[in-house]
Amino acid sequence: MITINLYFTVTRKITVCTKWIGFFSMAFTMFFVTFAVASRTLFHQPILGDKELVQLGMVVMIVFGLAYCQAENSHVSIGLIVDKFPERIQVIIDIVAFTLTFIVCLIVSYYYFFVALKDFNVLHSTTDMLDIPLYPFKFMVTLGFLLWGLESLVKVFDGILVLMGKKAYEKGEEHLVN
Repeated sequence: MITINLYFTVTRKITVCTKWIGFFSMAFTMFFVTFAVASRTLFHQPILGDKELVQLGMVVMIVFGLAYCQAENSHVSIGLIVDKFPERIQVIIDIVAFTLTFIVCLIVSYYYFFVALKDFNVLHSTTDMLDIPLYPFKFMVTLGFLLWGLESLVKVFDGILVLMGKKAYEKGEEHLVN
């Protein structure tokens, strides 16, 4: 059980760190867009590469927000049919869904790692105007999907704990197995 608690704790700490990276990326993007529009409108001086910087900021914000959304149950879900089932069946369906999410995220992360590696070693692709290398952002996509998958695995463990009759993680509390 200590191993599971350690996994929960480490995964959550990494997710919180990436949440803040995504938050600062969003704040930077917000202020940068405001500045770019003001510069273009008031001073008739557009900022070169503003669209590229905003696009890269969006990549950082989105991929580092995926795991946090999973941790906080903030992804969009529609339970029109599932909500009518008994709680135990709902938990089993959630376990299956989170397991599939975990598997898909690992596959995407695994293959995108090699895409990023190829870009780093061979392709050296950059943005069109500012020549910013793209491989760091591709590695961020890899990390973001990996963390999303790891948070999904946390939800799988939570579901198993519910089925076993142990107290599962509630929003705002730590993962502790008695």
